[in-house]
Amino acid sequence: MPYLKEGTIRKRKDGRWETRAMLENRKQGQTAIGRNQLEVISKHYTRLKERDERIAQGRPIIEKLTLFGLLDKWYELEIQPRIHHERKKQKGKINESTAKGYRNAIKYHIKVHFEDKPLESLTALDLHEGSMKVEYSRTRENVDNTLFMALTWAYKMELTQKNVVQHFKKHKHEREAGIPFTRKDQERILAYAKDHSKYYFHFMTYFNTGARPGELLEIRHCDFDFVGRTIFIDGTKTKTSSRRIPLFKPMYEFMDCIVAGSQDKVFTCTVNWLRMELKRILIALGIASETEISDNDEDTSKYALKSTRHSFGTRLREDGIDIKVISRWMGHSNLAMTDHYSHVLDEFEHQQAAKVGLKTA
Repeated sequence: MPYLKEGTIRKRKDGRWETRAMLENRKQGQTAIGRNQLEVISKHYTRLKERDERIAQGRPIIEKLTLFGLLDKWYELEIQPRIHHERKKQKGKINESTAKGYRNAIKYHIKVHFEDKPLESLTALDLHEGSMKVEYSRTRENVDNTLFMALTWAYKMELTQKNVVQHFKKHKHEREAGIPFTRKDQERILAYAKDHSKYYFHFMTYFNTGARPGELLEIRHCDFDFVGRTIFIDGTKTKTSSRRIPLFKPMYEFMDCIVAGSQDKVFTCTVNWLRMELKRILIALGIASETEISDNDEDTSKYALKSTRHSFGTRLREDGIDIKVISRWMGHSNLAMTDHYSHVLDEFEHQQAAKVGLKTA
């Protein structure tokens, strides 16, 4: 380990090098990070020289760090280096979609709804007031989690003497059961998409795999196993969300579209395109009006792209599949979550009752 006249040096878990030196009165630390020892030592002594110049001129050691400045620094130093692009999950690393979620929370919500106050004057009330300006409940939860992690990091790195999140209560999004399509409406949607939409393969895969909106776009050609009759879904939401499920018969008509062993992604579009296309189909078929369709999966009282996932769970439940198997195929960590996604529709109840001769209203 190289010797420093002042401060410490260490190798981080992400492979980079880090130096730390205390500033005046030993109240705040100064950190430098580099890809190798030479780079980080150079940065270290440059910053110490700047510090000494500031002391000589009577200027403050560190300029006042504001909320927005902290978030940018946190993303640059803590999140960006941990992003990995491989499909296999790695300890201490985060995938691109998670990092994108943090970046979007900062850019489109925190910097829009919050005041850019100095960290030392920031209060839990400021965080609460800004959070309540975020329109959607699920987005508010993401914003609060981003703030909590960034401010906790700032306190640990001694960028602020105040642990403001200690008194900040994060918002918890209450997840409710969404609306599935009936079996008849599902058949109508697929029949219409086959003749009038270039996204027929996309919707067929949604309905027959229960993939989350974003999971579909991560499916690669090599994930299809027509010999073993399975398909691999690379989930990112929980530890159990990556799963291999049966390849149901309706998917066999797409065998010619799959290039065996290829690492290329099968679907090239965006989730928003698919949301708009589903909305167009539902209106064209008269299944729902424009006001009955959610544009972002947030309103669970309306049809949305995620309704295809609810429909998958519902069809499995109606066909008598054990709930533990359904939970595994849907990538859930517990059976309670599966209950949210698998519904028994009135239409199905009536059919079952008719089999045993019961009268239904």
